[in-house]
Amino acid sequence: MSNTDTLQELIDQWVKRASEAREKAQMRGQPNAQYYNGVMNTYLQVVKDLRAAAGIAAPPQTAAAPSTPAPSAAAAPPAAAPPAAVQPDSVAALPEYVRVGEAEVTSILTNAGLFTRELQRHTDGAYTAIFSKLQPLGQDERLNKLRRADGRIRVLEHGALSDSGDPFIEFAFVQSNN
Repeated sequence: MSNTDTLQELIDQWVKRASEAREKAQMRGQPNAQYYNGVMNTYLQVVKDLRAAAGIAAPPQTAAAPSTPAPSAAAAPPAAAPPAAVQPDSVAALPEYVRVGEAEVTSILTNAGLFTRELQRHTDGAYTAIFSKLQPLGQDERLNKLRRADGRIRVLEHGALSDSGDPFIEFAFVQSNN
């Protein structure tokens, strides 16, 4: 087995790990989505660095698996093949939202009558607002107030945290069409 084959196997392992992190980040109600997105981005950076160091070109970005496996992958069982949907260059495909400062977001929420227990800013510009389950507002009422608070707000996900049962709303600001 050549060094290139060994490096390619290592790259394939990191691509698989990135795919697993992406799946965990996209799980509904995942309170650690930001963490898993960071893990995925780190793994994809490792893949880019390994490819650059080894002089291995990145495969074309595609959602379909290659029709003919590479010779080094032919002897490997199918489960060892890396998922083709995750490529290092797909980091750019992650959504970017309008950046709004935390003070402005807090003001928007407060003016809408929404009081968070915790407000988390994500690296992509999205926010997660975590509310106390003891508040008298129901989740539907919170969602309506949030959507009416600012026309740029898009709700990405909502639910209850698995560990505490506290309600959360993940949202972001998008470019206004005005």
